Amino acid sequence: MSFEREIPRAKKIEAQTRILLRTTLEEVHKGNNINVPLAEKVVGNMVESVVRNPDALVCLSQLKDVSEYTALHSIRTCILALTFGRHLVLPQEELSLLGMGALLHDIGMAKLPQEVLDKAAGLTVEEFALVQKHIPWGLEVVERSGGLPAVVLEIIEQHHERHDGSGYVGNRKADLIGYWGAIGAIVDVYDAITSERVFRQPLSAEETLKRMYEW
Repeated sequence: MSFEREIPRAKKIEAQTRILLRTTLEEVHKGNNINVPLAEKVVGNMVESVVRNPDALVCLSQLKDVSEYTALHSIRTCILALTFGRHLVLPQEELSLLGMGALLHDIGMAKLPQEVLDKAAGLTVEEFALVQKHIPWGLEVVERSGGLPAVVLEIIEQHHERHDGSGYVGNRKADLIGYWGAIGAIVDVYDAITSERVFRQPLSAEETLKRMYEW
């Protein structure tokens, strides 16, 4: 399908996903579960859009808001993961699993104090240790919510692992990082570095890719 025909659909899907992420983050912050069937429906719509024409959602993913970073970062990461997965010629069923994992990869961030999320200066050692807890917190809420497969858990668990073993929380190296976890890490890093934050300016796509290849 042409970009012109897909973009109106993509706008509706992106808006629905924003609402879902805001609501989900609020519910998790309150200690409630994820609405898994609704999340599956929204991710399914995103998968269908990317299959029809990946450029439409990717174009919308460039809309960034520093004040709403966690929710929009998760949406952009999901779009990047689906586009990456389409490039890898993954079947639609696997795209849906990949998209769900990417959309929920930072769900544990909802448990962090807002002052840590909004901090403009560098984090202290204690604050960084607290941030790392978003991984087990995310796994806990997803497991409690039920109905989500191992692919989703792997992306949540491993998206901060690094090839040289310098990541967290498992300090996995190279092949010890799973296939899905590696995809999650790549798209998470790419979006984080190309996004403006309260504590730093974004890098260009070209500079980001150069650094990621070096890493």
